[in-house]
Amino acid sequence: MLSGQFAMIAMGIIVVNCFLEDSLNWLLQVYAIEFLLIGFSIFLHRLGKHEVANYCMLLTSNLALYCFTSSESIGTGIFVYYIVITIGSFAVFSHKNRLHAIFFTSLAVVLFFVSYFVDFKVLPWRDYSPEKTILIATVNFLMAVAASGLAVSLLTSLNHESARQLSESNKLLMKTNAELDRFVYS
Repeated sequence: MLSGQFAMIAMGIIVVNCFLEDSLNWLLQVYAIEFLLIGFSIFLHRLGKHEVANYCMLLTSNLALYCFTSSESIGTGIFVYYIVITIGSFAVFSHKNRLHAIFFTSLAVVLFFVSYFVDFKVLPWRDYSPEKTILIATVNFLMAVAASGLAVSLLTSLNHESARQLSESNKLLMKTNAELDRFVYS
């Protein structure tokens, strides 16, 4: 459930970024491929293949983000999505699979450094005017804050629900214990 919601957030980010581009058909095709791969991860969730779906979503997100961070100025702020991917990694994998989350976090960190310190670009360089750069940076920042906020909100909702269930189980256990005490001591 949670990772499916993260996939929907990723799809929303893709759609918003499509509207920021200046009709570069090849770039819209890259967005479409990313959109389809994220959509495929939702399909995998529907089939009950949650772990594979998480791998698909996080690998697609990391690699697509690398394609974009390596081909535009750091001034656009697109790199903030690496933080969102890191939050998502720890959110979608259970505690017993935390090494998977650490792997995807490490991948995000490595791709960030490679995108800005190694001259290897998958996409052609895109130069934006100063005004467009500020607009893109603002949108990227706001989308990353919204995505991170939604991620934390989803996690706290799950935590709250777990705590509520634990409290109900504890009350039932205490009631059963009291009944056993009455039976034993009567």
